[in-house]
Amino acid sequence: MKMLDQFDALLRSKLFLRVLAVFLAFFVWFYAAGDRNLTTVKSLKVPLEYHNLKSGLSISSRESAVQIQVRGLRQRLGRFDPGQFACVVDLQGLDRGIYTLPVDAPLPAGIELVSVSPSYIKVQLSEIIEKNVPIEIEYPKNLPETIIVTKEELKKTEATIRGPAGTVEKIPYVFVAPDIEQLSATTDPQQLVLPLQIPVTASSATQLSIQPREVELNVQVKKRLPVRTVPLRVDVQGDPADDYRVKTVVIAPAEVTLSGPPEHLEQLESLSLDPVTIESLDHNRTLHRVIPVPEEGVRIVDAPREATVTVELAPVTETRLYAHVRVQPRGKGVYPHWTFSPERVDVVLQGRPSELDRVKDVAAFVDITNLVSRVITVPVHAKAGGASVDVQEIMPATVTAYADVK
Repeated sequence: MKMLDQFDALLRSKLFLRVLAVFLAFFVWFYAAGDRNLTTVKSLKVPLEYHNLKSGLSISSRESAVQIQVRGLRQRLGRFDPGQFACVVDLQGLDRGIYTLPVDAPLPAGIELVSVSPSYIKVQLSEIIEKNVPIEIEYPKNLPETIIVTKEELKKTEATIRGPAGTVEKIPYVFVAPDIEQLSATTDPQQLVLPLQIPVTASSATQLSIQPREVELNVQVKKRLPVRTVPLRVDVQGDPADDYRVKTVVIAPAEVTLSGPPEHLEQLESLSLDPVTIESLDHNRTLHRVIPVPEEGVRIVDAPREATVTVELAPVTETRLYAHVRVQPRGKGVYPHWTFSPERVDVVLQGRPSELDRVKDVAAFVDITNLVSRVITVPVHAKAGGASVDVQEIMPATVTAYADVK
């Protein structure tokens, strides 16, 4: 117990606390001094610069930065600012052509280069040329139909482009591109100052320059009301004559284009002409109908004032069955009397309804002229009296004829 009291008194003594504080301070100093002297490796992405480019040449390359690994003391690498450092490709003495060149990394003292990726860069050196090209106007592809350009005039019609020969030679023109907002601002003549643009999307287009950079475009537009194309409709009233049916109804023109306020056009699906009456009609007929103007503020664009309506008819045919028609002999035969089996047939007639209504009787017969056999199978014929109709079918088509020689 006495020993524990003495140990507790030692921990509470000022001498012990002073010794502990000195020990901890020495430990911290030793750790910090040791950490500063540790060597570490760091990866950085740094820009790429091209030095000593010959006058009159331009350079094109896919690489604008490289990845490097460096080694050094932790303290020194901590003070290293990659934003103030760049790797270098030396173009000293090189003329036009394609080259694969090493990448140099001029690091400050105390920092060691571990690797560069890529370590070689492919570059193309091209001659810089100038070329005069025409200036064109490109309007928005989605320019509304309601905006019509009535006048356009460029203050300057040519521009000079300067850059790598291979790129400049592929450029046929430059252009200005007014936007929809500029064109729809007013119908009064406008003077727009627009930047010249190059129709090239390649990366080498960034090395091109245009003179002048801007050009003045005098433009005037007019606005027209929206248009809509709708079909013409007609109501055909009545029925044609009994022997006819309506084959087609043709309207010419079949549709018209309307112009007017959008809120009116949206409600118009079609235009209806005055009705056409065909009651008891028995021939083709062409009529004229005025194309109506639907409502105030809407007008018909580029269309005649009248439409023609042609009604074409087609004849109607029906079939009727006449059953159990007795078969009779007809003509002068070798034998005086004949019987037939079967003795009755069914006859189907075809024709217009009015003609079928006029049929008085139907005769079925066998022509016995020149029949010498006493028993023979022969075709049956039929004829309708009092009307102009056709015999469509006889059932059966043949019968057996028996000669009575008694």
